[in-house]
Amino acid sequence: MKKEVARKSAIVALGLVGAITAFSLGAQAGLTLNGRVMSISVARMPVPPLPAMR
Repeated sequence: MKKEVARKSAIVALGLVGAITAFSLGAQAGLTLNGRVMSISVARMPVPPLPAMR
C-alpha cells in the first residue's frame, strides 16, 4: 500500500515538474520569437518622425 502511494506521488511530482519545465521553455521561446519578430518588423517599417514636443 505504501509503495503504491509513493509511486503515485512520484508520478504526480514528475508530472508537475514536467509541466513547469514545458511552460518555462514555451514562455522563453515565445519571448525570444516575439523579440525577433518585433525587431524584424521595426527594422523594415520606417518610423514616422514625431512632432517636436513643446
